[in-house]
Amino acid sequence: MPDNQALGLLVQAVLERQLFFVAGQGKSGTTWLELILDAHPDVCCHGEGHFADRLLPEIGEATERYNAYLKHNNAVFEEIRDYQGLSRDHAWHLGRIAMALLLAQQCDGELPAAIGERTPANVANLQLLHQLFPQAKLIHITRDPRDVAVSMWFHGLRLNPEQTRKEYVSPDDLAVKMVGLWVELINATRQFAASCPEQYLEVKYESLQQDFSAALRPLLTALGVDAADETIEDCREQAGFGRLTGGRKRGIEDRQSHFRKGVVGDWKNHLKPATVNRIDEIAGDQLAEQLAGSDRE
Repeated sequence: MPDNQALGLLVQAVLERQLFFVAGQGKSGTTWLELILDAHPDVCCHGEGHFADRLLPEIGEATERYNAYLKHNNAVFEEIRDYQGLSRDHAWHLGRIAMALLLAQQCDGELPAAIGERTPANVANLQLLHQLFPQAKLIHITRDPRDVAVSMWFHGLRLNPEQTRKEYVSPDDLAVKMVGLWVELINATRQFAASCPEQYLEVKYESLQQDFSAALRPLLTALGVDAADETIEDCREQAGFGRLTGGRKRGIEDRQSHFRKGVVGDWKNHLKPATVNRIDEIAGDQLAEQLAGSDRE
């Protein structure tokens, strides 16, 4: 039997930590950022929990099914007081408890100062996560949509080549279809950021490549953990491309690896000029903002 008191104390302990959620469109660098943060001695961030897009909807649907059954059963006993079901607040509380237990489980022992979860789909659920955990930091990593499209293309070819070619035909086709969603997500996160600027953090994939320390330090500071140069350098080494790929240098391609190439600007090798022009028409302002301060265009 579970030790209910111990589990209750564990949930409380998790909720007292600095929680955070990593978000970003697929192939924008969310995995790399997870590994960078997890390399910090006072941070735990392991894998994709899919809390907002999978777990919470399942809890909500289970609650609705249970309440529907109670309503049907209550109708059988007209002379007896109805048995009340679970409210929406109850379902939310169950979700918070489940998420806290999962966050604790991923830490494999003593809870560090900051505990986080990384799921790309979090980017579409920032408001929901904020409502559940008002003090949590929401970290959004963004990337040049042209590089996102190319990375998504090769990722799709690695996992399901037939479906990828059927759905998108070419990286150019994927890029044009995807860039509109990229713009929508950028605009939506900007609106969210304006509503709770203290909880929202943003980092560019390109900035992590160009000046790792300057890009990472604000995130560590916001999480309340050590942001000294030595600690940041250790995070860089542990989550470096060479270590993640068994010694392969950044820029050397392996299309069978999740970490295919690890460079900025690979879109120049795969997208046609007409595609690039179309992307600029759709995402010109947001793209210019993404590239601001970068020495790559």
